[in-house]
Formats: sequence, C-alpha cells, structure tokens
Amino acid sequence: MAGASPRGFRPRDDRGRQRCRSLPIQPAARCGGRHARRAPRPRRGPVFVSLGGIEPRKNSARALEAFRLFRAEHPGARWIIAGGASVLDHGAYRAAFDAARAASGLPEDAVTILGPLPDPEVAALYRAADALLFPSIAEGFGLAVIEAMACGTPVIASRIAPFTEYLGPADAAWCEPADPHSIAAAMAASLAPGRRRALIVAGFAVAARHAWAAVAEAHLPAYARLSATVGSAAPAPAATRSTEFALA
Repeated sequence: MAGASPRGFRPRDDRGRQRCRSLPIQPAARCGGRHARRAPRPRRGPVFVSLGGIEPRKNSARALEAFRLFRAEHPGARWIIAGGASVLDHGAYRAAFDAARAASGLPEDAVTILGPLPDPEVAALYRAADALLFPSIAEGFGLAVIEAMACGTPVIASRIAPFTEYLGPADAAWCEPADPHSIAAAMAASLAPGRRRALIVAGFAVAARHAWAAVAEAHLPAYARLSATVGSAAPAPAATRSTEFALA
C-alpha cells in the first residue's frame, strides 16, 4: 500500500507553523511565519524540488541538463535535491553528476543538494517549491508524487509506469525521461498559470484517492475475497479427544 499522511503532507495552510527554518528557501509569501524572516535572500525565480538524491534511476544527469536548458530561459530558477539515503553505491554516478554540474556554467547556488530530511521539512520543501521535478526512469511507486500533490505542488513526471498507472493525462506535466528538452518543456508547462491551477486541483484529487484511509478501504474487498477463499478451502476441524471416546 502507498499513501500520504494527511497530518504531515497538506496544502499551504498554517503558514506560521511550517518548519522552514533549515531549508535553503524561505520565501515569505510561501512559507510565512517567524522562520521566513531568516531567509538569506529574496526569491528570484521558480524553484523545483526533487526527492530521492542523485542516482541513475532518478535520472539525475538528464534532469541536470534539463534544468540547465530551462534556466537559460529563466535565469533565476533554482533546483533543490533532497533525500538520497541508499544501501547501494552510487558514488561513480554522483561523481559524474558533480563533474557535469561544474561544467554546466550554472551558478553555484542554482543547484542545492540537501541530503535526507525529516518528513516535516520535506513537506515544507514541497510547499515552498513551484513543482516537484520527478523524471525517474524507474520507480516502485513514487510516493513523492502523492506527497507533493497533497501539499498543493504540481508534479513533473515521466511518462512511464508506475506513474501512468495511477495518474491521468491531466494530472501531471508529463515528460519523456530520456529527453532533457522534453523535461525542460514540462518544467515550463508546470508554471503556466492556467495549467498550474489545473495541476494543483488535479493533484488534490489524486492525493485524496491515495490518502491512507482511502487506500486501506480500497483493500477491504480483496481481503474479503481472500477470507472467503481461505474459509471455503479450510479442512474440517479434527475430532476432539472427547468426541473420539464418545464414538468408540
């Protein structure tokens, strides 16, 4: 089962209580509250966030090239990468990513790599971002998609399974993950005012369908069928010792 907690991942309400203090973006208009005054500089352009760190299945190298293409048209854009705890060794891929980043001509502060964060700060990061950039080439489910949508953040997703299995054509800004130009175009599409509003509304509907209560309820018919099958196939109970004596 996969779902988003309604307590942790929610839209941009309770702004004064959002935990923005340790994040690299704290725009007053988006995070608000006393923590917003700690922002190191005013926000200058769209902010994209990616979850899952830097590794091949997250398509980080092509996402970097897509961000470079996008930033050429939107000079103030920023990309924040969070997460990345893994039992696998992605050191060589990370080294290649860092080399490509250094050669890209992007300013040092255009790409921020945070590493793993606690859930409350992940939720605050979703709320502060303009879109979730999630052009993976492989995912088991992609829970970050549901979490971002629950926070009212549009999603840029690869046109592959599993995303195509639970998202409709209008639920995300779709991209072809092998094509950085397609990813960059989806980034731009996610910011278009009319499209953005539609993505937010659609995202709330998707998140509601995948809230834990809804997901658990959707499993009940399957459990009922399993219970009926097991019950009908169960062997008759063995005779008890007292019954054996009575029949003797």
